[in-house]
Amino acid sequence: MKMKLVMFDIDGTLTESNSLDDESYLQALHKVFGFSEVSSDWTSYSHVTDACILKEVCQSQLGRVPSPREFKAFQKRRFEN
Repeated sequence: MKMKLVMFDIDGTLTESNSLDDESYLQALHKVFGFSEVSSDWTSYSHVTDACILKEVCQSQLGRVPSPREFKAFQKRRFEN
């Protein structure tokens, strides 16, 4: 059985992958919700976890938090190859 593993390095200690992570997050927002004007200055958000940023962006753009289905679709799209 083959296993796919993903490693996240949120502070750049192991790799310099922040730009790839930013791009992945913004692309998923665009593909799932159609958002194209989203700040990637993560420090401008109230909380800097992926889930809280998603909630804040949806609240701002849609006037509501994402549904469980939308949240799952975002996660799936974000981590696709």
